[in-house]
Amino acid sequence: MTSPDSTLPNRLNLLALLGGIVASTIPAIAFLAGRLADHFVVNADYLLLPEIIGDLTSGGSLDRWVVPYATYLVPDWPMYGLAIALTPSASLAVAAFAFLQSLFLFAALRRLSAVFDRERRNAIALVGLTILVSYAIGNAVPLVYLATAYSHFGTAILLIWALAFTLDWLAAPRPRLLAASSLVSALAVLSDRLYILWFLVPAAVALGTMTLRGRLERRALFQWLAPHVALSVLALPVSGVLFSQRSEYDLTLGFSEPRAGFNRFVDTLRFVADYSSTLIPLIAVATIACAWLLRRGRSPEGTPLPRSAAHFLPIYFAIAATVTAAAQILMVGDVAPGPRYSLPIIMLPLVLLPCLALTGWTWSTPTQRVLGARCGPTSHHRLDPRCRHGVQHRRQPNARRIRVHRIRARSDRID
Repeated sequence: MTSPDSTLPNRLNLLALLGGIVASTIPAIAFLAGRLADHFVVNADYLLLPEIIGDLTSGGSLDRWVVPYATYLVPDWPMYGLAIALTPSASLAVAAFAFLQSLFLFAALRRLSAVFDRERRNAIALVGLTILVSYAIGNAVPLVYLATAYSHFGTAILLIWALAFTLDWLAAPRPRLLAASSLVSALAVLSDRLYILWFLVPAAVALGTMTLRGRLERRALFQWLAPHVALSVLALPVSGVLFSQRSEYDLTLGFSEPRAGFNRFVDTLRFVADYSSTLIPLIAVATIACAWLLRRGRSPEGTPLPRSAAHFLPIYFAIAATVTAAAQILMVGDVAPGPRYSLPIIMLPLVLLPCLALTGWTWSTPTQRVLGARCGPTSHHRLDPRCRHGVQHRRQPNARRIRVHRIRARSDRID
């Protein structure tokens, strides 16, 4: 017979898993109910992918289509193709895509949470997904792009997958983890070159810094760099072969007007604040909390955090935020940088804080916590509704009597 204490975590894990699936349907329901702003979900960029896939399924050719410079081949194209195959109309296909992308995000959060606490990964991932979904259905930019394609959001999800594989590989170097991270990076570069600034460059700098500090062997650094760089370099020309006609944006990095670029970046932050007044303060608080927990090396419950994550994440996030902000400030062209280019800065603190804060979280109910605080450790008590506070003290064995019995038994053996 299974004890209640051992079945409680399993039940909560199952409920958290079902809760994540249910939460993934909320962006789709919000789209069908008209809760999402039309200028976010119904525009030329977003409607291009349904038209292309619809034409290809009816026998058309990809050569006559001009795709954006970032093709978003993975994961947007497969998910939208599946959404069209499962639904009879275009509006339902859009809703199905929002559900599939949210479900793909939940799976990535589960994988990232497993690096910190495998037993509680479903509950931790559910908390992170709930935060992102709540802001998405409130039209908070850029998290509202969770329900849309062609918005770099799929690339941000691939970043979470690669980050999870890399952290797991740092804790326990296994070839399959390195291969998975390299493959995800290659598919991301094939689809969106912004991934290079979001993950490859910051991760390489973080690993190099760990090597200089003696926290990572030089051989391990080259083992990570070799497949990631090789596959990413091979992915760059493949994108040009698959898509012969791509629109080019007149965007270059220039140092002539850094002040104007900084003003554009500030305007981007104001644009985010106009749609949600709490998002930027929450990101700031989450960033400070993550930095404190990583420096402390323990969760609020006192559970040690993985040393590899404590060494890697602060450097990685600092470099990713700096490179992303600098690229937007120095970017000169006819297209102004938007909030979606800052997705790593916005998403990572919101998904990492539940991982760090809920690691080792106890499954005891609030009543058991209160009883344990009032009456001492719960191992010396048992629940009894007839007693005060619902507990009955167990009679502790007499230490002196035990000592006397041990002495007598020892003397008998000597005799």
